[in-house]
Amino acid sequence: RGNRFRLFFNKKQGIIESLEYGKEKIIRGGTVISGPLLNVYRSPTDNNKYLAVKWKKYGLDFLKYDVEKFHFEKNDNTVSVFIDFNCTGKNKAGFFHSVQYLIFSNGCIRAQNSIQSYGKLPVLPKVGIRMALSPEYSQVHWLGRGPHENYPDRKTGSPVGLYTKNVSEFYVPYVRPQETGNREDVRWAALLNSSG
Repeated sequence: RGNRFRLFFNKKQGIIESLEYGKEKIIRGGTVISGPLLNVYRSPTDNNKYLAVKWKKYGLDFLKYDVEKFHFEKNDNTVSVFIDFNCTGKNKAGFFHSVQYLIFSNGCIRAQNSIQSYGKLPVLPKVGIRMALSPEYSQVHWLGRGPHENYPDRKTGSPVGLYTKNVSEFYVPYVRPQETGNREDVRWAALLNSSG
């Protein structure tokens, strides 16, 4: 708890359960996609039909998250929270995921993640951290390529600039499932509510 914010961790699950700044709820507990948690899966596209079989064979679509260590240290103006996960898939494969949150008295939070795979794994569909924010935070501001979706092999026509869109505008209703909504060369991004 800081001067203007409250942050609660769930020690058993190793996640941020709620985060409030003033009266604004940024993260609420009880959502289907809680977090932040390691995420190495996405829905397969047409190009991935052979890899998708391996992704499921190794359980990348349903990792099991076991908290192996959770502790914190208080300093003068910061609190450090250390969490170690064993994220297990199938066939003796998975990931060791360590995260350190450095929480400043002004409410800023810095997260540093370290991820190490183990076992025999296929080419990964993605590596990232996922979490759910309150739905009011639907305005995306970013400095990077835009304004439309772009990818490593299709970004020349998307100049680097400062852009704003609603989260719903990132979805493109392709007839067959494809990658959608990506932005390349993003330097920073912010999710804001209607009051900014």
